[in-house]
Amino acid sequence: MGDLLNDIHTLRTIINASPFPVYLCKGEDMIVTIANEATLKAWGKTNYVIGKPFHEVLPELENQPFKQLLLDVLSYRNYPFV
Repeated sequence: MGDLLNDIHTLRTIINASPFPVYLCKGEDMIVTIANEATLKAWGKTNYVIGKPFHEVLPELENQPFKQLLLDVLSYRNYPFV
């Protein structure tokens, strides 16, 4: 379990250190679990987005294809997505 916790900490450190927007959503509800400062700045949001569904964080994208693209990536999680 210690190795897993170290891996999670390392992943969070890398994401938070990135100068580029990086975020992680979980599950079909696309719950935002990690969003670095560059993401928050790009979205014009604060860290209140953590734990919220993606569609609540960026409701302006609701009628655009972006959400479906993310769901397509999720559905191909066992296959390479190119």
